[in-house]
Amino acid sequence: MALADELDAVTDRIRALPGMERFLRPPLLTDLTAQAHEGPIVYVNVSRHRCDALIITPDGVRSRALDGLSEENVSHRVRALHTAFTEGRLAAEHTIHDTLEWLWDTVAGPVLGELGLTTEPPADRPWPRIWWAPVGSLSLLPLHAAGHHRDGGPVLLDRVVSSTTPTIRALGHARAGRRDDRDEPRMLVVAMPHTPDAPDLPGAQAEADHLAALLPGATVLVGADATRDAVLDALPASGWAHFACHGYSDPDNPSDSHLALHDHDPAPFRVLDLSRLRLRNAEFAFLSACDTARTTARLSDEAIHPLAAFQIAGFSQVVGTLWRVDDAVAPAFSRQIYGELIADRSGALCASAAVHRTVRRLRTTYPNLPSVWAAHVHAGA
Repeated sequence: MALADELDAVTDRIRALPGMERFLRPPLLTDLTAQAHEGPIVYVNVSRHRCDALIITPDGVRSRALDGLSEENVSHRVRALHTAFTEGRLAAEHTIHDTLEWLWDTVAGPVLGELGLTTEPPADRPWPRIWWAPVGSLSLLPLHAAGHHRDGGPVLLDRVVSSTTPTIRALGHARAGRRDDRDEPRMLVVAMPHTPDAPDLPGAQAEADHLAALLPGATVLVGADATRDAVLDALPASGWAHFACHGYSDPDNPSDSHLALHDHDPAPFRVLDLSRLRLRNAEFAFLSACDTARTTARLSDEAIHPLAAFQIAGFSQVVGTLWRVDDAVAPAFSRQIYGELIADRSGALCASAAVHRTVRRLRTTYPNLPSVWAAHVHAGA
């Protein structure tokens, strides 16, 4: 009781400081709806009682019941997707397609219908944006790519530009760190073509070579130069960061999930190390690695993975993956993304649109291989 009283007293002192009045209090509804000024934010709540989409717009919050969604069938889809990747390429592609169609029928389709986003936008106008905040195990599924890609049916990618955010506060944090200047970014490139006890990634060298040529002033750390300390030293001065390496998730201790650098054993570049950084120059991070936006079903509400750690560290926009990416396709994806970002220096950085267009192009090239294009997710502002 004495400790509780002491905590209350300290909390009161903090709240008396200028700008800290809401410390440890729930956010005001007006603060939440204000973050929807660039597009609706959709919480997709999954529980054993019922499932709903809570749609936040500047006008307020409205609920759309998702009668086809349940906690049980979400868990079933997550298990099926995880298992499919162990059963071979054809099984994985079929399961991903099934999952994308189910996500459209149960979540994306009803939400877009509620918002009146029922047709493809004109090519000469900005596309509408939407931020998804899936709750629980639904965050492990590729909601951003939902749709009937096999049969020419409705597809989310053909109607809106999607981003993800774990919470509205996280989105507000990302926007607060967004930079308006269009100076040439300081680039950090980290690539591991060869990692001990892991498959080689020749595409990682191709990505590093391309970015070094595209941005001559970039700091490039490849192979033996890509150590944990070297990366931590270079990050504070870097506005953009690109990692082409293996990523590993730790289901027992997600804070130990890490990107594999040259000295990852015994000094891994962990989620915990990243989340402790406060990077004032950070703007955009591209994690061209496996499982960088994936956590575990047991801790799915915690969003503990490299993508979230880069956001916490200060990067306002981050691109990550939900599963293992194809090393042969990764360099092409990277070239397309950076080509668009470098070409468009007229306004605020909008990596979401570049990711969206690149994913659509890959889908056109590999329509029957959703594992190639449905893994990439954009998070943040």
